[in-house]
Amino acid sequence: MSDLFGPRSGRCFPLAAALFFAGLSLFASGCAQKTEAKPHTQDRKPPPTPAMEVLDRMVEAYHQADRYQDDGRLLVRYTYDGQEVTETKEFSLAIAAPNRIRLRAYDALVVCDGQNLRGTIDESPEEVFSMPAPDELSAGSPYQDSVLGKALNQIVGSVPVTLFLDPDPLPLLLVNAHAPRLEPSQRIGDDECYRVRIERREGAFVLWIDQQTLVLRRVEYPTEGYRRLIEPYPGVIRDMTITAELENARLDPPIDDSTFEFKVPPGASVVRRFDDVRVGARIPKFTLRTLDGQTITRDSLEGKTAVLKFWQKDDLLAYYNDLSTFAQIQQRYASDDSIVFLAVTADPDDVSDDGLQSALAKAELTLPIARADYRVAFRSFGLQIVPTTVILGRDGTLQERVVGVYPKQATALVKKIDILLAGGDLTLEAHEEPPEEYSFSGFDWQIAPDPAEERQAAMAAALDKAEVAPASEPMRLRRKRLWTCSELQQPGNIIVVPDDAGGDRVLVIEGWPSVAEIGPGGKLSARHRLKLPQRDDAAVAFLRTATDADGNRYFVGSRAGSQQLHLFDDHWKRLLSFPEFADHPGISDALLADLDGD
Repeated sequence: MSDLFGPRSGRCFPLAAALFFAGLSLFASGCAQKTEAKPHTQDRKPPPTPAMEVLDRMVEAYHQADRYQDDGRLLVRYTYDGQEVTETKEFSLAIAAPNRIRLRAYDALVVCDGQNLRGTIDESPEEVFSMPAPDELSAGSPYQDSVLGKALNQIVGSVPVTLFLDPDPLPLLLVNAHAPRLEPSQRIGDDECYRVRIERREGAFVLWIDQQTLVLRRVEYPTEGYRRLIEPYPGVIRDMTITAELENARLDPPIDDSTFEFKVPPGASVVRRFDDVRVGARIPKFTLRTLDGQTITRDSLEGKTAVLKFWQKDDLLAYYNDLSTFAQIQQRYASDDSIVFLAVTADPDDVSDDGLQSALAKAELTLPIARADYRVAFRSFGLQIVPTTVILGRDGTLQERVVGVYPKQATALVKKIDILLAGGDLTLEAHEEPPEEYSFSGFDWQIAPDPAEERQAAMAAALDKAEVAPASEPMRLRRKRLWTCSELQQPGNIIVVPDDAGGDRVLVIEGWPSVAEIGPGGKLSARHRLKLPQRDDAAVAFLRTATDADGNRYFVGSRAGSQQLHLFDDHWKRLLSFPEFADHPGISDALLADLDGD
């Protein structure tokens, strides 16, 4: 993987790394065995105008083809923290009917030579997934293994795979969508393309279809579902676009047989499935390096309980309390040879071993440090943000993985360690965890079924059958819009307080670190930047207010789940933050009150 997708300093892995562990990919597909190209421009119907006719003819072209091949690029563009970012990932695919394929997408490879279907993941080069080849490929053939499937196709899936191998792909394309419409044609190079726009619940799909060959040349993907997935990690993302450039996309090109050859690398083991990061299951193989040059692996920890705390050098002060408590727990078990504590960092190579050691020393923390390649950290431990705490049983099973600050660590973690040291098990059996992310397979965003959504769908179906009366205006009460404010980029909770002139001040949380003041007519009159402590959970998402006996106004603010609340005067000067140190389930609300009657 290129450095573009590596970790950076900060409280969480960056968007590029979020893309990495979310598994962004795109590839295309088709099938064949013949070696001569078959003309696809003969006997074509007259150029269509309705969008559905264009889609029908495109599907027909893919279903009549015997082979497909392309090389392409996936382009992700967005604005984050005021900076425009562009990220690119290449993909390629060739298919020959009935059961040969070579698919390279986002650090994973699948090859089927007609006898065996094999797959590799860059993060696990020592393992090769293998299974007998199916008699005929289906759209799900490359994703037989769940881990391999995630590596290949987590967020952006292959529209051409679905078009080529799904017998009836259009219903999937049009689910939860308005009727498709044709937009003005545009060129890609010298080729004129139809542009079919399909408005989906999660955004617009735009398919660029070559007018001569009816092959798909470009896909503009809906972004809303994907943006919601990754935004909790880096923060607010704007102006996102996801575009697949299907370069050299061809139906029925000649494909050399060597394209589908695959050799198992020397020393690699063939597996029937890749180990997944799942509580109760054995963790995938990993290799860590200590600062004194020792190597730690899954096998070397056999017979020991292991407790790993993932951290980053630049975030040491932000998460000092969490790491400090972890160090105290490590000292408590220092004389017990049956348990291993490690402070594991996935910092890039330009952060030296001395720099890591010095950072802990300056913080007066003593912990054994180990280093992990960030790809290993994701593949074997599911690392997404720091801090993350991982507990491994004596047989290498994942007993627990806590993402973020460990709640009530001083007592809760000790209790769980004692259970394991006494021969207990934090999980009685391996179980599947519900998906934590959206996936995009071909045309459709997918996520674990939500009972509430199912009920809403049933209600919508029932209402769809009901007769709706004509709209009418209310007879007694009416609402009148007084003003609208569009100057705020990230408006949040609102509080209204009286001003000195007998009017009202409208205060709006903006982006958690600021409070915006809206004046008469909805105009932005002031912004107040809140100076908060240098802590990970330092944020203000709600405000409560009151005045004292002299009429001085105070504001108290916090965020649900935070460890602190913050008191401000009427000029937004922070007077105090309380408590200074804490380890509790989190603040849910606050109230200003006069406790001593003054």
